[in-house]
Amino acid sequence: MSPPMSRRKTLTEYQREEINRVVRDALKEKYTDMELIQLSIKEDAIEGITDVSCRILFGDKKLTIKGKGKGPVDAMFTALVDKFVKDYCSLGRLHFSRFSVEADIEKNLGPSKTDATVEATLEIANECGSSLFRERASSISVVSAKVVLSAMEHFINAEKCVIMLYKNLQYAEKRSRGDMMNIYTQQLAEIVKNVSYEKVIGRLKSESN
Repeated sequence: MSPPMSRRKTLTEYQREEINRVVRDALKEKYTDMELIQLSIKEDAIEGITDVSCRILFGDKKLTIKGKGKGPVDAMFTALVDKFVKDYCSLGRLHFSRFSVEADIEKNLGPSKTDATVEATLEIANECGSSLFRERASSISVVSAKVVLSAMEHFINAEKCVIMLYKNLQYAEKRSRGDMMNIYTQQLAEIVKNVSYEKVIGRLKSESN
């Protein structure tokens, strides 16, 4: 008998959830949700190349994302980075650390157990650390795409928040608001624990000069 699917959160998950809480609290209505609408996957078994085409909801905009890679997860991740890295440069520092899919066979009551819920686990790393993401669905393809989309949503909003907090910090400094400077500095310190935003801050400094 297969062991039941583990749901114990890791330290990196708790850290990522805390960062996400700070980001959501700071961005409020400016937070951008990302949702999968449609997904199409075409795989060349001989060449080992996967073509992905998907429709996503990016805030209130519907976007079509297309890409190629070695497997659907790599194709999806590469396509999303290519689409958004120009506006969110920190995405260029990210890479896969670990990916797995596990079926929750024990809780499925069907005779074949082939329609069990599956859970995808994705760990994204960079030079500062890593972040873990999980998603559940009834389709391996869908859950794989959703977990990549979840990671993209997290890092895009984190960069948006860093930009906003940096500008708020500069404004508070000009007004000699030490109390607000402390709040913004603490929020920034929480967000930058797992990802370097040195390039983002450098670009902001260049723009201000």
